[in-house]
Amino acid sequence: MPFTNGFVDQASLMDHFSQHGWDFNAADEQEYQALADRFLGGSKAPGTDECTRFRNGDIIRYNHLTEEFGVLRARAETR
Repeated sequence: MPFTNGFVDQASLMDHFSQHGWDFNAADEQEYQALADRFLGGSKAPGTDECTRFRNGDIIRYNHLTEEFGVLRARAETR
C-alpha cells in the first residue's frame, strides 16, 4: 500500500525518472515512484530533515547522508 498519492501526473513521473532514475538505480518509472513514495511518505531515515512550507502545506524532506531531496504536496502528491 503506497504512502502517497504518487506523482501529480504521468508526465511529471516520466520527467523525474529521466532526470534522476539512474541516481537511484531505478529500472523503470514504477520502481522510481515506489522509491519516492517510501522516501516522502515512509518513516524518516537517519540523516533526514523534514519541514512543512507554511504558505501551502508542502512537506519537504532532505537526507544529508544520501543527498535525496523531495517535495510532497499537501494533497500527498509527489512534486
